[in-house]
Order: sequence, then structure tokens, then C-alpha cells
Amino acid sequence: MPADLQKAYDAAWAQYKTAIENGDDQAAIGAKPAIAAAEMKINEIKTSCQPTTAISITTEKPAEVLSVTSNGAGGCVVPAELTQEYEFQWKKYNEAMANNDQATVTAVKATIAAIDQKFSDAANQCVKTVVNTDKVETSDVVSYYKEKMTEALSTTGDVDAQIEALKQLRADIDNTIAELIRKKTDFNASDAKGLVDEIKVKKNEIVAGSVSIANPTASINTEVNMKEIKVRSTSTGASINDGSISVATSEVSISNDKLMVGNNEVKVAPSEVGGKANMVVKDMAISTENSKAVYNANGTEKRKLLAVLPVEIEKNVKVDANTGDVISEDKPWWSALTTSGQ
Repeated sequence: MPADLQKAYDAAWAQYKTAIENGDDQAAIGAKPAIAAAEMKINEIKTSCQPTTAISITTEKPAEVLSVTSNGAGGCVVPAELTQEYEFQWKKYNEAMANNDQATVTAVKATIAAIDQKFSDAANQCVKTVVNTDKVETSDVVSYYKEKMTEALSTTGDVDAQIEALKQLRADIDNTIAELIRKKTDFNASDAKGLVDEIKVKKNEIVAGSVSIANPTASINTEVNMKEIKVRSTSTGASINDGSISVATSEVSISNDKLMVGNNEVKVAPSEVGGKANMVVKDMAISTENSKAVYNANGTEKRKLLAVLPVEIEKNVKVDANTGDVISEDKPWWSALTTSGQ
């Protein structure tokens, strides 16, 4: 196993173990996605190997994000007796695996499965599923749920049971994505691809899939023409931020790595508008006009009056946010007496 993978796996498990010992149920839950992500990589390595001699067995750990029960105060806690029993059974499992005691392995796996079912049953009475997203990477959580979604979709058998399982998984995904957006300073829209079809950023709200996050502080990050763009919710709508340039708008959506205003894709980054319009931009907004996403920019242009005297004129320009074409340009009447200052 690669050393960095083993290190990440051991660190995640140590975090889980410490949380259990300290009775910190939420921290224990939060460690599970990182454990699961590491285990997926470990299992991929295992399945690609064909050992012919005895090898050391990597200790396995529980790979589920545990469902929990309500504490009646808008949060959730893991029943202590279930957590303790869960930990105890996994220790037995690890010992049996190390001793190659297949009979015990089989028996303990059945017990663990029964405990998992109890957690699942308890989740139906819980106001929400808690994942401590402060202590894990967004990509680890998303990878975990993508794997679970693939497993659920590939399961054959009782169709009704599969539908219910998918509904529960969908709810877990939505809640976790919402929690990540609430707690993270930056959230990469590309990380949620495959789990959430669209992220909308609007006045005092971010909508990810079917869940809404009120008064969010996180930036939703994406790219436009290979430039990093940060989209934020504001008290008046949304802002598209490209470095130090901030562009106001009413609502923005991100879908399939595309930044959209209305139904129109934005392919020109805010920092490119000045060059397209040959001006220094002072302030700018973007909106939909005539079925197009249009930048409306105010700024200045250096010119020469009567081809001699350097002057700076104020102007307003509208630029197609998809093509970069200048749609209109509003300048002072006397600008006709000027020439380019270049």
C-alpha cells in the first residue's frame, strides 16, 4: 500500500478512535467519510493484486457514515450503547482477520450488519444526519457518496427497497452538501458534480439540488475561460468575483461546470471585459438582455482631443458575456473630436 494512503487511513482511524474514547459522537461521525474514502482506494489496490503468498492484512474499519437519532434540540447524537458495541465488534473483526479465523469473521460481520441496520432505523426518527464537515476534505465526502450512489444504483432485487434506499441516500447527500456549504469558506462546484445537478446563488441564499442554505458565507468556486471565479450570495442578489473585480447580478447558477446568468452561459470572465471594450472598468453588472447575458460596464478610456491633447473620457459599454462582442457604447458627444490615445 502506498505510504501516503496508509498514513491518511491511519490518521482518519486515529481521529475516529479518539472521538469514541472522548465520547465525541459528532466527531466520530465526521471521521467516517475520510475513512471510507481511504478504504475505497485500498480496496481498489487489493482487487488489482493477485498475491500467491501470505501477506499482512490491513486492519479494516467501519466504512459507513453512521445514521443517528435526534437530541430534540435540532441536532443528532449517536446512541452510546450502539457506538460502544459497534467499536467492540470491529475490534473482534480485526483480531479474527489477523488470526485468519474465518468463522469468527463471518459471525462478527453479521453482528456489525445488524448494528448498521439499527443505525439506519434510528435515522428515520432523526431531524437530520450529522457529518462533521469541519474535519474532512470536501472531495473525500463527495467521493464517499458517489461510491454509495453507484452501489445503490447497481443493486438488484427488491425494486421498492432500492427506491427507498436511494431516497434516503439522496436525502443524506443533500444534507451533507448543504452542511459543507454552510461551514466551508470555499466550495468547489466541480466537487459536487454527479451529486448535485445545479447550484443557484441568489439573494441571501444558495440552493444546491433540493436544499436551500440561508445567509451563506461560502464562495462557490468555478472557472470561466480558465480563470478562477468565486460566486457569492449578497443582500441584493449575487456577485461574480474575478480577482479584485466584483460584478453584481440578481442570480447565478452553476451547472456542469458552466456559469449561467438566466439561461445563458458566461464565457467571458469579468477581468476580460476591459480589454474587449478598450477601457478601464470602474464598476460592472451583468444581466439578461434580449435573451443574452450582458455585461454593463462603466469606466474610462484614454483618448487625444484634436489628436494632440491627452484626455480621459467616461463611457458606458455593453458586452456580450458569451462572445465578448461589444453590443453598444455610450460616450460624451465631444468624444467625436478625439482619437485613440494609444
